[in-house]
Amino acid sequence: MELSLGPFITCCIITVCLIAYFHITLYHRDTFSPHGKRVLFTAIMLIFIRMAIPLNFPFTYTLYSYNILPHATKPLTYNIPGSKISILNVLCVIWICGTVIQFYRLILRHIRLRRCLFPFIISRESPYNFLFDIIENYTDNSFEIAILPLNISPAITGLKKPILILPDIRRLTEQELKYVCAHEIMHYTKHDLWLLLLADIVCCIHWWNPLVYLMRRRFSLIMEISNDQDVLAALRSPDFPNHLEPLPPDGYNSVKPPFYA
Repeated sequence: MELSLGPFITCCIITVCLIAYFHITLYHRDTFSPHGKRVLFTAIMLIFIRMAIPLNFPFTYTLYSYNILPHATKPLTYNIPGSKISILNVLCVIWICGTVIQFYRLILRHIRLRRCLFPFIISRESPYNFLFDIIENYTDNSFEIAILPLNISPAITGLKKPILILPDIRRLTEQELKYVCAHEIMHYTKHDLWLLLLADIVCCIHWWNPLVYLMRRRFSLIMEISNDQDVLAALRSPDFPNHLEPLPPDGYNSVKPPFYA
């Protein structure tokens, strides 16, 4: 293995190309093919992870630059005055330290999120047990449900133990509740959480590149649009559950939220 600046430069070029691609995709509906979107995005993320590692492996086929790259990177090979350490070595240490810190923050953020959600997770014995029945209409996977006393957008988290995060559902109509559950569960069943995790890993490795964060935001937005398309397609299917039952006898709007108990 050989340390090389080539992957860094290649990653920057690929990032610009992908941001342009995502931008075009967002504003041209015809580019949203109903098949293969997630396969394409998975391949993109894996390429990004490879490009973020500044090493040439023995099996890597490399196009060497003999005129432009050597002259552009020559200042990085100079030693710091009074030492035998080159500027490139210092930058590599900074990059590695920053990557470790970013991974630590990513893991800590997920741990803290699950801990914060724990007090708001409802059980099947709660007055909101009908939510579990609604979820079972759409998937056979086991979900936990957290209802927060905040004005938040519904979300889902957890790769192995998914948690469906909902605001006070008394603000939602029965139809809206059905669409919310279907949308978030679709994210899980289509493995969008894994794709977003790959995007987060790329951001952790290439933390110094602002274009990567822009790419991450565009990628997340495309996932939302793509997921909405899948839900709409599922709604047209005769097998899609278009009912909400069982509901509380007096309607769920009369149920006292668990966080007010």
